[in-house]
Amino acid sequence: MHVTYVHIMAGKCEKASSRRKFVIKLSEDLLAQWMKKRQNVATLCRSTRPIICEILKSEQNIELPEQLEIKKRKVCAVLAMQLA
Repeated sequence: MHVTYVHIMAGKCEKASSRRKFVIKLSEDLLAQWMKKRQNVATLCRSTRPIICEILKSEQNIELPEQLEIKKRKVCAVLAMQLA
């Protein structure tokens, strides 16, 4: 893959980056779409969100959906008879 990249850059008369920089850029490009989806997940750790924003170079003002009210579960009739 890097060989193809170097060949294309040579055709454009531009200097190709090192393999290390090429692989880092490639991994960022491949993971960017997944990180954008992950950034919008409500259960994402607070410490992870700023890191993703920094990598994507995006703002951190993403609105999270409001938490739903937790309703108390009712015991079913069959289970209630077994407990008695």
